[in-house]
Amino acid sequence: MDQVELKVDEMNCAACSSTVEKALQKSTGVKSASVAVSTGRATIIGTNLDGESLAEIATNAGYPSQVIDAGIDPSQLASEIETRQKKNASSWKRRAILGVSIWAPFEGLHWYLFLQEIETNWAPWVMLFASTLSMILVGSGFFTSALGAAKRMQTNMDTLITIGAGAAYFFSLYIFVAKKAFDFDVGHPMYFMEAAALLAIISIGHWLEATSSAKAGSAIRELLKMQPDTAELVAEDGSTSTIATGEVGEGIRLLVRPGGRIPVDGVVVDGASEIDESIVTGEPLPVVKGIGDQLIAGSMNTTGQLILKTTVDGRHTTVSRIAQLVTNAQSSKAGIQRLADKVAGVFVPIVLAIAALTVVGWSISGQTGDGIVFAVTILVISCPCALGLATPMAVM
Repeated sequence: MDQVELKVDEMNCAACSSTVEKALQKSTGVKSASVAVSTGRATIIGTNLDGESLAEIATNAGYPSQVIDAGIDPSQLASEIETRQKKNASSWKRRAILGVSIWAPFEGLHWYLFLQEIETNWAPWVMLFASTLSMILVGSGFFTSALGAAKRMQTNMDTLITIGAGAAYFFSLYIFVAKKAFDFDVGHPMYFMEAAALLAIISIGHWLEATSSAKAGSAIRELLKMQPDTAELVAEDGSTSTIATGEVGEGIRLLVRPGGRIPVDGVVVDGASEIDESIVTGEPLPVVKGIGDQLIAGSMNTTGQLILKTTVDGRHTTVSRIAQLVTNAQSSKAGIQRLADKVAGVFVPIVLAIAALTVVGWSISGQTGDGIVFAVTILVISCPCALGLATPMAVM
């Protein structure tokens, strides 16, 4: 069986990964496809697989993809993982802080005026301003994602959030305009702050999830830090030069000085030293190594100077292979997680259908306004955080 790894961008919910999986599984020769939002990776197993074709299929599904080289450049992977997760966590942190900063004080003002039974002409204007600000600064990411899915004739979790917040906002705007411009009382309160609250709370959930994912990915980063970014290449004349570890080939002679780490797996061809191999074996006592002995990448050279001949290239070291296994484990899915993704695929359409039936049902009875309010309620309370985040976090 062949195995292809893809880097998949722009996924932000379980429904997104489900969409990519379905597209990949339809390809000829694919036996299984597993896509993880947390790592942005797709693992495809099958026969006679063409990586570039699979990447094109995932891209056409709406998520830009590219084939990942079978070997891992430790420095590049560590940097990529850290950058991706930090950027994601930072983005959600900014949106969460903005959301709460806009929502909390104006929600407090709203309830203060309500409990004190204070009627003002300026309060609705203030709520409109605050809600509009939240929709633009906090909601834009959700709206862009939902619009992208709609263009592909699909739905995702952001579709539900967008429709819920949008329904609350625009229904409130309708009430506001009817009252201010036409002096017509619709008979319902405005829900500007509910729209802002939904965006703020969902953003907090995503921030917590992104932060937890960054912590979960620290295992790979810490492991890859054990392998040096550079190695000291020994030329035929005995001179040395520095080379990136990822560019080291098989059968190359490398110099490892005392206090340095072994950059690439190899065999000692000159020198002797005591090597701390606890990174792999867990054994705290150094092991004596001489000519002909095996060296494991990431191990610490403690006393003597060694020259080794590499047995693998810099992208297929023991440390890199372990990191690849950890990445694959994070990208794989337990049975319950696959079930959650299947539910996510139909969850949004079902909720939208129930909301639509609610409007139709109440409209038939002549209470369209109540029907819209109840439909908005359905959309708002169908918060996808638990479904979209709980199972992936438990698996991580």
